[in-house]
Amino acid sequence: EHDVSDASTTQSRMFLGRAAHSSSPQSGESAILKMIDYLTKLPDGLLLMEMEGGVNYNTVPSNAVLEIDTVANVRETIGSKIARIMKAISAVEQDFLNYSDDGFDPAVPTLNIGQVRTYEDIVKFKGCCRLPPSVSNEIYERWMETLRHACAEAGGVFRITEYKQPFRTPEDSPLVEVCQEVLRSEGLPADCGAQSVANEANVFSRFGIPCVVVGPGRGVGNSHAPNEHVRIDQLHQAVRFYRGVLERVSL
Repeated sequence: EHDVSDASTTQSRMFLGRAAHSSSPQSGESAILKMIDYLTKLPDGLLLMEMEGGVNYNTVPSNAVLEIDTVANVRETIGSKIARIMKAISAVEQDFLNYSDDGFDPAVPTLNIGQVRTYEDIVKFKGCCRLPPSVSNEIYERWMETLRHACAEAGGVFRITEYKQPFRTPEDSPLVEVCQEVLRSEGLPADCGAQSVANEANVFSRFGIPCVVVGPGRGVGNSHAPNEHVRIDQLHQAVRFYRGVLERVSL
């Protein structure tokens, strides 16, 4: 009802960032983190009416909106609960620095809060972690338990909907050598590197299947950005590459 009342005492704030894929957060700027930082610095007792931001869990959000009631006096606000959860997130991110992997950029694990929505009885956050192979399952589970405990203490629920284990394929793998041979025959770079984006290869590798991530287009600075695109000639190159690999490994 506050949206249609002439006597509304609410105030709104808009926060702007820069979109990027969550695998390369250094290329973006999170509007949701700006909003949360602003929210946690407000005086106690303010009523949170609405929080909205982002488009999906794995994109650095470029926009966010916060609406608060400055007259209400609430004993335990949503803002104070979010602040407690953010404290736990900050502690986990600090521990990220202990698990660097120089083959990846950034070299340490990262966490992205990509979306927030307000419903009738809850505020829901969605996000994702990007984990290099330096992070074991035991370490991952410890971090997730820290976040789960923080949410439970604030009266919330923490849920993991998907987990793709990080992996590394040796450069002397026969599959890697075949891919490099085909790339060179097409006049394309054949150097090995680390891919920060999770995909089906993370699933296949858990079953001992050798995997190589190759595809057309540019990832960093392009994926999940307003100018995201793949050139047609790059698609044709990809078709020739896939055909060349299949001819060498299946015939």
